[in-house]
Amino acid sequence: MNLPDAQIRIADVAEPLSTHDSWRATLGGHLYLLAGTGTEPSSRDRVTGYAGISEAPTSGRPWASLTHWVRNAAALDIDTIALVTLRSEPDPDALRVIECAVIRHLNRTTYMLNTVTAAPTPSRALGDSADTYAAFGQLLAIVLRHHALRGRANPLLSPASTLRETAIRVVLASNSALDTTQVLSRITALGGPGYTGNSIGATVRRDLTQREAGLNAGQPRVLSTHLKGRCLYYPNHVPRRTAVARYLDAASTHAAS
Repeated sequence: MNLPDAQIRIADVAEPLSTHDSWRATLGGHLYLLAGTGTEPSSRDRVTGYAGISEAPTSGRPWASLTHWVRNAAALDIDTIALVTLRSEPDPDALRVIECAVIRHLNRTTYMLNTVTAAPTPSRALGDSADTYAAFGQLLAIVLRHHALRGRANPLLSPASTLRETAIRVVLASNSALDTTQVLSRITALGGPGYTGNSIGATVRRDLTQREAGLNAGQPRVLSTHLKGRCLYYPNHVPRRTAVARYLDAASTHAAS
């Protein structure tokens, strides 16, 4: 596939690949997406993926990072490999922002094995241009979802590979504003891992504000506001007024019952 600024090559995988062969197959582009289903019993029916940068190791990406890659690749039964080659040699910071934007956007409906979804340092280094690269990453994710994943998707309200992404899915599925207690209770209802520690509420607020909306280039998936001293989170596709009104309606209904 030829885009104005990139070429995407997609290959179906007809037989199991060794981890080494999978890794070698990702070296032909700037970015890659491995797609298929999970190998764990709990994820055999989930559309699963792992995205990354096809670059030679540097001081910032030592060979030791391959340990993380191998662990995630082993958790994936690959049926498709997609390689993205940009038309011009990208700045490393730009590539990192594009990569994280792809992961964040695919995370909405794909069980992404990536645990790093933020690129705050490259975003700051790029300044005003960072948003342009993040928007390009989102465009790539849309194309990859349609062609590499063939439109396959998991239910929105299902656990993600990290608690932060699970919290984001909970808010996106609500179509309303939620407070911290509601986010936590819905995560618990999904049956996956839950937040632990002495400052659970503060951790949720950090995940949904600073890590999601405050440190990344591009449009955040979840927005936040305050109501009478209470932090509320709502999907970016729902207007603030509507999200807060739905929250208040649900609260009054619950109080009346």
